[in-house]
Parts: sequence; structure tokens; C-alpha cells
Amino acid sequence: MINTHTLILTHTLFLTHTHTHTNTGYGKQMFEAFLDMLHQQANEKRPKSGVVQIDPGTLAYDRPSPKLLSFLAKHYGLTHPDLQPNRFTIFEGFQLPK
Repeated sequence: MINTHTLILTHTLFLTHTHTHTNTGYGKQMFEAFLDMLHQQANEKRPKSGVVQIDPGTLAYDRPSPKLLSFLAKHYGLTHPDLQPNRFTIFEGFQLPK
């Protein structure tokens, strides 16, 4: 067993009073903004050690729903989830921090 600190994403569904927002592009926009924020934070903390790349394949996902897995496959080509015994999911490209 390896203990580490890594970035984890939980899936949240946004609802309005009248309907669910699906296929509107808002999810992709929010996800991209989330990635940009993580990229900025990671690079502010480690400016001397080189640029840290944050992309969807480098994150761990906390119990992703079938919709989130479909979203990741459609928009980022993440099609082979590796389900972990602790209920997290990672994809090829995930690396433990050094």
C-alpha cells in the first residue's frame, strides 16, 4: 500500500428548478475551468521544478457514475477505466506524485 496526496474529482450533477442541464456544453466548460484552476495552482506552488501538466488522465475519480465515464470518453478519449479496490478510478497516464 502506498499513501499519497493526489487530485480527486467527485461527480456532481447540477439541477435547475425546471430541468437537468445535459448536452448544453456547460459540463465541459466547467470541467475545463476546473482543470485550468488546478493547473494554475499546481504551477504557482512549484515554479522552480518545471511546469506541472494537469489533464483528465492524471486525476483520480471518486466513484464515477456511468455518465461521468461517458463524458470522459467522449471529450478526452479516456476509455479504459482502471477501477481500484478503494472505489477510485484512474486511467492510463495516472502517476503517483514523486
